[in-house]
This record gives sequence, C-alpha cells and structure tokens, in this order.
Amino acid sequence: MRLTAQESEEFVTQVDKLVSPEISYLEALVQYAENEGMEVEVLAEMVKKNQVVTSRLREDAEKLNMLTEKTSRLSFDD
Repeated sequence: MRLTAQESEEFVTQVDKLVSPEISYLEALVQYAENEGMEVEVLAEMVKKNQVVTSRLREDAEKLNMLTEKTSRLSFDD
C-alpha cells in the first residue's frame, strides 16, 4: 500500500487524536485500524513506511518498557 504525502500526514493526525494518557500509541494504532476496517497486516505496512509513526511507536514502547534494548540518542551538546 502506497500512501501519498497527504494521506500519510492524515494517518499520523488521526492516530495522534486517539492517543491519550489512557491509550498508548500502539493501542491508538490498533483502534485506528479497527475504525477503518483495516487488517493489522495493512496497518503494519503503513507503520513501517512512515518514519514519524515508527518513531512515536518506538518512544511509546520505550516508556512502557516494551523494548528489550533502548535506542541510543545522539547528543548535540558541545
């Protein structure tokens, strides 16, 4: 599935609207797929192709200790 830049931006916006203190980014993604009648496999492809969503999902997973290894962050302090 190939999304245009506008569709990709709309995807991010819609998922962001679902995120709340009670709903994690992963849960928001699943809710988005359910709302759209989308298969989880299609959602997975959309997530893989969208760096913004992938980054936010990774950050959320790190906060929830769902990743075994945290990604290193570059420091720009000099």
